[in-house]
Amino acid sequence: MRVAVTTSAKLSEEGREYAKTFAEQTGYPYVDRGNGSLHKWFNQFDVLYIWTSQGWEAQSGDGHRYAYHPGTAMFRYKRYKQGEVEPFLSAVQLQPGDSFLDTTLGFGSDCLMASVAVGVTGKVVGVEKSPVLSFLFHQSQQLADLRLPQLTAALKRIQCVEQDAVDFLKRQQDCSFDVVYLDPMFEESIEEATNFHTHKVFAVPDAFSAEWVEEALRVAKRRVVVKAHYTSTVFSDYGFKQQVRKTSKFHFGFKDKEQDPAE
Repeated sequence: MRVAVTTSAKLSEEGREYAKTFAEQTGYPYVDRGNGSLHKWFNQFDVLYIWTSQGWEAQSGDGHRYAYHPGTAMFRYKRYKQGEVEPFLSAVQLQPGDSFLDTTLGFGSDCLMASVAVGVTGKVVGVEKSPVLSFLFHQSQQLADLRLPQLTAALKRIQCVEQDAVDFLKRQQDCSFDVVYLDPMFEESIEEATNFHTHKVFAVPDAFSAEWVEEALRVAKRRVVVKAHYTSTVFSDYGFKQQVRKTSKFHFGFKDKEQDPAE
């Protein structure tokens, strides 16, 4: 993938210098777009990383733009702190100090809630195959201010790894994470999902497979959790216990590991 760095139009000179310095440090070419259109640059590059007054964005040649946003995590966090049931946290059953592996980071909303749940003594790793989504998530961690100190701190604690999910799992030791989470990009788009269509433009979808599940079960100490469209056969095909949510188009499913009586 051919990538270059530029800025939004009419950005301050200070902003342009920041983008130039970033390009030099990361090895990406820098293009000075001035106040003109970015269209011509897509003859040379597939994606442009654009430094704006609000942070980093990515744009593809077809005009789609994507900027990191915590998505639903903001109001989910507020509801959770008010004592409401959080479906994702009910599925993963995390405790303070636990280790959690999200094999499909994406927006990072679920991973962010997991980081809140395990706290400062826990460990959260998010794996993302897409270099664009990984880049934006990593940069957002350094610059983010979610206006909720605990949520901002939780975001910064997440370890973001740019890699294929199965390849990453194969490199992990047995039972090295308490909970492993799988959220493949399902075929049936959830139209209500914030920025979902644009997210799909930059994402690298993973084909759900028996190998993925087997590796997740090997790496998980307690539980493997999957999220998929409620009509998906993932639950029945791979033996996940589906948690039915009548008001939601996506459901969680889980498989628990057999615990050693000596533990």
